[in-house]
This record gives sequence, structure tokens and C-alpha cells, in this order.
Amino acid sequence: MRNINVHFLFFVLLSVSLYSENSHYIGAYMGSLHSSKEKSTKENIITIENYQSNNIIFFYTPQLVQNKSDDKNSNIFYNINPTIKLKEDESKKLNLYSGENLYVGYKLSKFNIILGKKPFSNSFRSDLNWKDGVEGLTLETEFKNGSNLKIYVFDYYRGFIQFKNEFFIEKETLYKGNRFRSGFEYDIPLNNIFLNFHSSYINLGNWGKYSNDDPNRVPQGDNDFLYFNSFSINFKKSYFNTSLCMLSSRGIDRYPYNPVTKSKNLLTTGEAIQFFTAYELKNFLISSTLFIPDSNKTNSQNEIIESGYTGMGSYYAEGFLLSQYINYLPANWITQNGLERNSTIYNSRQNSFYGKLKISFFWENIKISVLHEKYIPYRSQISLNGEIYIDKKYFSPSGISETSLYFDFRENKESTQFFKIQISKLISEFSDKTHGSSIYIAGGFKF
Repeated sequence: MRNINVHFLFFVLLSVSLYSENSHYIGAYMGSLHSSKEKSTKENIITIENYQSNNIIFFYTPQLVQNKSDDKNSNIFYNINPTIKLKEDESKKLNLYSGENLYVGYKLSKFNIILGKKPFSNSFRSDLNWKDGVEGLTLETEFKNGSNLKIYVFDYYRGFIQFKNEFFIEKETLYKGNRFRSGFEYDIPLNNIFLNFHSSYINLGNWGKYSNDDPNRVPQGDNDFLYFNSFSINFKKSYFNTSLCMLSSRGIDRYPYNPVTKSKNLLTTGEAIQFFTAYELKNFLISSTLFIPDSNKTNSQNEIIESGYTGMGSYYAEGFLLSQYINYLPANWITQNGLERNSTIYNSRQNSFYGKLKISFFWENIKISVLHEKYIPYRSQISLNGEIYIDKKYFSPSGISETSLYFDFRENKESTQFFKIQISKLISEFSDKTHGSSIYIAGGFKF
């Protein structure tokens, strides 16, 4: 049976403030579907009067779903879930965001053909907050033992952009260019154990700031490339869930001859480990996540000899300020701007330890959660051999963390309405002493 739902969503960003001893206050206010930003070097208190009132944003999310098993007489299935946003300012700009799913599929006797956006298997990642997926052509087949094979024939990679993790981020000029990703993954269910093997290849063509280093290759680009492989083991039984994911990335970043590396190529030879565990007891759910990549291989002058693990997909942190404002990622990363390596605090892409602890309490239709996340980068003043280090002497004595309190009301899992409040506090131990806080309200209903 076909379902046609329209979701009305609203966000009220009551206040956001960030302060740094070396930079500015940043504030934002949103009410009655109104949003704006302003920077100030003098004001210590952010007030509503500081903001413009002509930026009105309208948006809604329709959803059309027909699963493969809904209609036995039809070979067509789909999940179309976009978000349409209209900013009523001088530009009157209309933006279209896709949800996690935005695809149409066709059932054949042996396999399915899927065109559009679809996330990778849940077994592919240890933390469900981090997401990645295909935007292109997929072939999918299921075997009698319940295992599943997906072949990603063509993927136009964009960092798996979604409305919820892009709405508040200040838009930047995105790099344009040609790129290509393809790969496959294989899921194997074994009683309480789920296995997943994932492999992909991405060619960056002339996309991103590192893809046009060789003047002899312009305008087609350097054709830098990366291979990604991962193996995940997930165990679920009763109220206990744990998973371990081992990841690797291999590739080449071409550039003119470098006397430091004595090569025209910067190699990527990276590994990372993800670990997740969760335990549910009556009305409580406790979960934790760890992510540890290897370091870049560097010399005593902190010059990169070989690049460490490089990630792909959406942002990693769950906290609003770490993901939306600081936009910190725990490794070199291929974002919607291409390959990025940044050792700054804002928009950071440096190999770092990431840890998360989340405690949730359920009572009837109410869920209250406390979340704490922290990033700790590798030291930059010492030479590193590109290994996964555990000893704290290899990590910076300073980190950046966010603590959040969530209040979530929902009638049930299939509820037609929801209401959520999040309060967050961010603290940085780095030299700029950045700290900040935010409060926002989100809600909506389906009709």
C-alpha cells in the first residue's frame, strides 16, 4: 500500500553564542521561522535587537513510500523524501534537500535496480549518527541465507548532505568539479551476529582544492584517488548491542616534486577503529562510541610524509555546536568540498580521538537524554609514524567537548507529531579558549 505523508517541521533557535579570546562573538536568533547571524567584537550580550528581521524561511517535507513487499502486482518501489526550503529574502532562494532516502527502484527476477539516494547498510557503521550512502545507480540482490549484496555502480559523492545537518551551517562557496565513486557491500546475518564488508573507490578528478596541484593535468585535474575498505562485526542480543568496525583508506594525492618526500605523490595509508556499545535496562539506555584513527606520518618539522586515515560521509558529532558551528571532523575528510586537511579548530579535519557517552531515560511518551562528546587531536609538535596510538602522550593535552541535554516528546515510534528541546554547552581547552552555548526547539507533525 502506498503511503503519502507530508511532514511540517519547525525550528526555533532561541540563542547561540560562541566566544573566543582570539576571535569574535557569534550569535544567531530564530523565531517565527526567522533566522539570521551577526558578528560583534564589542558586544558581550547577544540581544534580539542585533538581528535583521527580513530573513524568513519556509520549508516542508513530503514523503512518498512504497516498499518492495507492499504491492505484489507492481515491480516499482520508492522512497521519496525531500525537504523544500524557501528563504524569503532579496534572493528568494529555493533549496532542495534530500532526506536519507530519495530513490526509485525496479524489481527484476534476480536483483533490484535502484536509482537515487540511499544510505549504506546500518551494519556498515558503528555509530548510527554518522551516515554515508550512494547518490546514483545501485544493483541489489538477496540470497536464500538472508545475506545481501549491493553493487554501487555509480555514485555522485557529495558528503551525504541532508537538511538536518546543513540547515544552520553558514553556506560556503562549494568547489565544483568532476568526481566518481563506486563500490559494493555484503551483509551476512548469523543469528545474533551481523557481518558487513564494504569496499569503495573514489576518483576526485578535478574536484577540490587538492585536485589541481599538477599544472600539466589542468583542466582535467590530477585524478587523485582513494580506496576504502571496512569490516564490521555487530552483536545484538536482548537489551545488549555492540559493534566493532575496522576501516582503512589507501590512495594517492598527486602534486609537483616535493624534496621532503622525494616524490610527486603524497600517499594515503590510513587505518581507523570504531567501537560502539549500548545497554538498555528498563527505562534507561546507555551507549558509548569511540573512534580512533591513525596519525599522519610526519617529520620533526611537522611536515606530512604520508597521509593517515581519510573519512567520508556526513558530520560525525551529534552535538549541535560541534557539528553545526565548529564543524569538527576527526580525520582528513572528503566533504562536499572535496578532500580537506585542516588543523584549525573551526572546520577542523585533523586526525583525532573521538569519544561519546549518551544516557537516555524513557517515561511513557517522553525521552530525556544527556550527551557528552569530546575530540582530542594528535600532537603536532612531535614526529609521528602514522600508527594508531593509545598512549595519551601522543595526543594533545587540549581538546574540545560539548555536553547536551535533550527533551523529546513523541506519541509513539510512528507518531504523527513530535517536540524536542536541546540545550548545549561547548568548551574548548585550546589556546583560543572558545566556549559557547545554544538552545533550540524543533517540532513537527504529519498529515
